[in-house]
Amino acid sequence: MVTAKREYETFETALTQFHRYSAQNDIAVNLMQSLRILPQSYQTDFRVLDIGAGQGHLPILMAPSAQETVLIEPNPRCVKVLQNLFPTVYAMPWDQKTALLLHKGYPQGFNLITMSHMLYHLSGLDEICQGMMLAFDLLKPGGHLAVILNQPQAIMAELGITYR
Repeated sequence: MVTAKREYETFETALTQFHRYSAQNDIAVNLMQSLRILPQSYQTDFRVLDIGAGQGHLPILMAPSAQETVLIEPNPRCVKVLQNLFPTVYAMPWDQKTALLLHKGYPQGFNLITMSHMLYHLSGLDEICQGMMLAFDLLKPGGHLAVILNQPQAIMAELGITYR
């Protein structure tokens, strides 16, 4: 248990530093708005699901456009932060059980589902494909799944390209 707690603390510290010095969330929101998959302003009956919400930086930027913003985050330290910011936070990993719970609770689906910087928490291509298929099943007809990765010019993206 001590090891898991240290891993969460290390991850949270890295996440805080990443978001403090990153404009990626602003860039992602601007891009989603320019592509018209996220409204420029509040829209009734527009629901967003953010899978792997972290400390909530991206959902905070998307929330003014949506009637409802639902978050999924397994890190208990991040969940405490999120619960102070959003009314609907599921403190659980992204898996079939979570998807089923959301399908029952939100049978109308979501207009936009985001998976921002969370794919690396999944184990291999099969789990990534399964996670994305679970997300697709929760979309309203005409809805969008936005998978957000590092910007091409980001240091982490450059490292990923270097070590392919």
